[in-house]
Amino acid sequence: MPYREKKIYSGAMLEIERVHCHSCGRVIGRRGRGVPTGKAQEKINLRNAQLRLARLLCENFKRGDYHVALTFGKELEREKQQKMLAKFLRRLRAAFRRATGRELRYVCVREDRGTRPHYHLVCEAFGADVDDLAEMWEGGRLDVGTLDGNPDYGWMARYLTKQEGTDRNKKRWSQSRNLRQPYEPEPKVLKRKALAYPPRAPKGYYVLSHYHQATASGYEWEYMVCIRQDRRQELPFEIMQKLEDEGCWSWMNPSEEVIS
Repeated sequence: MPYREKKIYSGAMLEIERVHCHSCGRVIGRRGRGVPTGKAQEKINLRNAQLRLARLLCENFKRGDYHVALTFGKELEREKQQKMLAKFLRRLRAAFRRATGRELRYVCVREDRGTRPHYHLVCEAFGADVDDLAEMWEGGRLDVGTLDGNPDYGWMARYLTKQEGTDRNKKRWSQSRNLRQPYEPEPKVLKRKALAYPPRAPKGYYVLSHYHQATASGYEWEYMVCIRQDRRQELPFEIMQKLEDEGCWSWMNPSEEVIS
């Protein structure tokens, strides 16, 4: 039975997955539009969306970049909220362009379930302080934090999309068009015996986590996360301890059958 080895490079993070390949050598059609999605597949879809967001964050943002919370001071219609956000983003992009000569990269997520409506914005830093950003925001309160340099932003992706499990058929986040995409080389097709040996971390990387288990169908499944050596010293020890439970790879459940 053939297996597929897939690598995804996202900033300082490299994921290597080896999984049984149902579609190697043949074409499988996609599920038709309008067909209801089962609860198990909805869970998988959310997890995959969170992984995509985590990879975008890892690829595009670094230590010191902004994490901004934009909270509305009074009740407003959704359309009015979106207009105020758009106005803030226009001002922010203009300020970034004046300071750097480039276009701003950002990711924005709305949250309103169980709390006052607000937006989370992750964007590049450019020397603006809290007062500068607060002048651009007319909606209410503005809070600013910075990214900590953790090469795995899986925890942030899960936090930003935590309310989206029941918001079907809606975009989970908005983003600038100039975000860099993670690099994904062409997958390799492997023979079963290749899984007798774990994948090796490329030169310049170290292995942070490695799993070798079986799926519900009895096929072997292997998943490894590597981090670039130059990012090893940026992580405090306590964060290193938590990554095993809170990183992207903790979402990977080999007992789930993924429908592609």
